[in-house]
Amino acid sequence: MFSVLLIFAYLMADVAPWGHGGDGAGDPPLPPGGFRGTHETDAVPPKRVRGKAKNEKLRRLVKAGGGGGGGPVSLTFDRQVTYTPVGKTRDMFSREAGLYMWRSIPFDKIGWDNVEQHYKNALMNHLRENFNFDEVERDIEAKNLTGGIRAVLMKRYSDRKYEAKKLFKSKGGYNDLESARAFHPKDMPYDNWLRTIEGFREEKYIKRSKANTLVREKQQFPYRGGTSSYGSTAYKNVMFYDMDWVPTYAKTHTDNQGNWVDPVAEQNYVSISFKYYFL
Repeated sequence: MFSVLLIFAYLMADVAPWGHGGDGAGDPPLPPGGFRGTHETDAVPPKRVRGKAKNEKLRRLVKAGGGGGGGPVSLTFDRQVTYTPVGKTRDMFSREAGLYMWRSIPFDKIGWDNVEQHYKNALMNHLRENFNFDEVERDIEAKNLTGGIRAVLMKRYSDRKYEAKKLFKSKGGYNDLESARAFHPKDMPYDNWLRTIEGFREEKYIKRSKANTLVREKQQFPYRGGTSSYGSTAYKNVMFYDMDWVPTYAKTHTDNQGNWVDPVAEQNYVSISFKYYFL
């Protein structure tokens, strides 16, 4: 069983997102155990939900608390392959991290690892108010789970930076820096916007952006799992719909009519099915 799950992790490395696949210049590769979900832009765009923008479901859960007296929400983790948060609380965790980053952290660094420590500390303190990190720190697999949380934060910083890059380009970009600087994104401090623009202008960033474009062109096929990572999607299907890992792979790599998104994806499915069910 474990070898089959490792095969899943390997195959998902060949899945190209329909969206940016990085922060416009790209984060460094995730560390082992930090399985990067590809969910920037869905093949079938999700419906917009106003409550998601404010993470209202999380607010209600924190207010209610597990024992009815209020308090941080417990996270559920994939403990087989990725060690990242999964399920509904994973989506709320990722969303809350992204909201805080947009409102408080400039996107002038290449990757989350290069962000100043005081920003990271402030984010973790904020998340601790909403999620039960004490449980994570006491867990026998705390090191792996902490690495999974870090992987989500790396991905979320990349997502948010990509959104900032789209705004930058739409408001003038490199050809009209004056107009781009005059624009003020909603909910983002103006000083952070100016710092973000300067980050986009750095030579190292521009070179990495071009290199990542070439890498994305070599990736094999798109992932259709929606706004959740593959690991989170598989977990939800197992927990709530009694759907195993192999059918989940098929569901996330076929269109609404059941057609495979790419012949390579179909070949991978046949290979996985044989190993999973017959070996």
